[in-house]
Amino acid sequence: YARQLAFCVTLCILSPVPLLALVGFSQMKRSALPQNLAAGAGVVVLLILVACAVAGFILTGNRMNRYEYLKSGAFETAYGVSGIVGEQARAYEPHYNARIVTGVVLCILCCVPLITAGVLGAPDSVCVLLTALLLMIVAGGVYLLVSAGTVHGSFEQLLRQGDFDPSEQERTHKSRRFGGFFWPSVTAAYLCASFLSGRWDISWVVWPVAALIFAGICALLDKE
Repeated sequence: YARQLAFCVTLCILSPVPLLALVGFSQMKRSALPQNLAAGAGVVVLLILVACAVAGFILTGNRMNRYEYLKSGAFETAYGVSGIVGEQARAYEPHYNARIVTGVVLCILCCVPLITAGVLGAPDSVCVLLTALLLMIVAGGVYLLVSAGTVHGSFEQLLRQGDFDPSEQERTHKSRRFGGFFWPSVTAAYLCASFLSGRWDISWVVWPVAALIFAGICALLDKE
């Protein structure tokens, strides 16, 4: 389930990459690819990738529905099960830490090529292609974060620790509901602003600002 969920999230992030890549190539000098054809083909691929991701979310969610009751924490494990799960969780901890650190570093450094290109005055076509690279790097980082976080969360869920401690579950639920609305909105705003303004070299600022806003709002939700 963790791998499938992470793959579907990655598909959503990668869905604009073909569009950006085709548009970037069409803007290059001596390019034989018409921009209208590039945009049309890119949008078609984007919709196909999103459709595949949504289908994956639905199928995976349906398979996991039988374990939905675990989220409430209203269960008792059989004798010895908690000890076995705790032992597996401790064995998984180094792997979890490595994937989380790598994923976070990738998400932080993803904008370095685009910033460098903007500082050096690279043409718009190069900036568009580097934006596609940015999304690819983010997709790799998010895959690591989601896959590792889901497995780690399953251990906490069975042991009723961390975010699945009864006192923490209500606050976590509020943040997740808000995040499900917030981040798709930020992504849509980023792409619209970048395409309309053509300033790919500065539009990346949306991401750190959005992260700060998200953290602040989540902190307010936790206090309610």
